Amino acid sequence: MKYRIQRSPVHGLGLFASREIEKGESLGVFEGVDLDVKSRERGELEMLESSHCIQVVDDSGATVRARLGTTPLRYINHRPPGARQNCEMDWDSWEFFATRKIPEGREIFWDYGSEW
Repeated sequence: MKYRIQRSPVHGLGLFASREIEKGESLGVFEGVDLDVKSRERGELEMLESSHCIQVVDDSGATVRARLGTTPLRYINHRPPGARQNCEMDWDSWEFFATRKIPEGREIFWDYGSEW
């Protein structure tokens, strides 16, 4: 296994490399439940606010796609101030890739965007 879930000094639980991960290596696909972003049902709207939900927004900031994660990748935390992200996601395939070498034991971070 490439990673493990454990307590994060940044926020709650985090995803950590359980072995060295090479730059460009796939971390896997952010699999889960695709949410109907046009739905006005209370349950769907609450799931959009989940910490394990990735939202794809357009230039106006409107959510156009959203997925509630069901795999360990949902524990990737936002990079803390002063830290660099070490992975990114392909927005078409929902697949995460290492953007640089990630040493064993290092937390895996992604930049969620300036709103976070």
